[in-house]
Amino acid sequence: MSSKKIEPIFILGSARNGTTWFSNVIAGSKKITAVESKLHWGILENNIYKYKKYWGNLSSLDKYIKFVELYTSGDYFNLAKGNKQDLYIKKKNNFYKIYLDLMDKYAENNLSKYWLTKLDPEFYLDNKEFRKFKKLLESRYSKVHFFSIKRNLDDVVNSTIGMEYKQNSIRNSYLGKYIIMLLSVSRNVIHYKKIQKIINAEKGLLFKYDYFKSNPHEVLNLIFKKLEAPKPKEINRFKPNSSFINKKEISKKIYTYDRIIIKFLFFFFSYCPISAFLLLKIKIYFSSNFFPEFYRIKKVTYFREFFFKELKKNKEYGLIEIIKDIDK
Repeated sequence: MSSKKIEPIFILGSARNGTTWFSNVIAGSKKITAVESKLHWGILENNIYKYKKYWGNLSSLDKYIKFVELYTSGDYFNLAKGNKQDLYIKKKNNFYKIYLDLMDKYAENNLSKYWLTKLDPEFYLDNKEFRKFKKLLESRYSKVHFFSIKRNLDDVVNSTIGMEYKQNSIRNSYLGKYIIMLLSVSRNVIHYKKIQKIINAEKGLLFKYDYFKSNPHEVLNLIFKKLEAPKPKEINRFKPNSSFINKKEISKKIYTYDRIIIKFLFFFFSYCPISAFLLLKIKIYFSSNFFPEFYRIKKVTYFREFFFKELKKNKEYGLIEIIKDIDK
């Protein structure tokens, strides 16, 4: 199957807006291939933008070899059943092309017309880079599909406060909560402004989180009518990535005055989007050295005892339960 016959599907959204759940449901169709694992609550983050920025141009042989050795040892490449030798036989200097080759081959091997992934949210802050990526997609595929999901802003803040991880106590402090409000509202304004433009330009579909939750089959009818593909038979293939660890350690902490602050921030950032944009750019700047890869498969396979200790230390109790279920 040539690339022109394959039709990529990109799920657009911002953090804690239900993109993982939305992706998992759509990817349940037998005609759609996606990189999935229970260890990642279903769909894996591809980190396309982060990888491109982290490695830059791969023309240097030393840099390319280092990239190949690190990338091919990670979860994403292995779950996509990538072939390491292909990267050495056919060297490419552009990570986008490497990623698209990986996904096309994975879809072909699964006899799928479609492959699905989430679009890296950093693209929404970098129009120049998104245009480059979009131009490559247009040159390679006859059709590309874009679907999006958007959650109520109060619920996004609440979900972010309740995320599993060791910083949970910080997020539940007064300072932590208001930092989350700033970032969540900033993302909502900037990300969804860009997402709406993409959806309009590409004739995609955007759904409200609550509507999808209440009417999943109606939403799926619209999506799969557009795709001309069979709907998934099952919509609960993976456990939802829990936002709250347990009642003893966290309770919902969005009060009336918090909602007033959230509304104020929304109107302020809507009228002064440059403030939201700069805030998000600053956050990205301080996290730009983060290596965008996961090694959960290797940790479970070779270092299970140490991995459990790591998860307990990080308070990732949901993953511990998933691993125990896998063992059964």
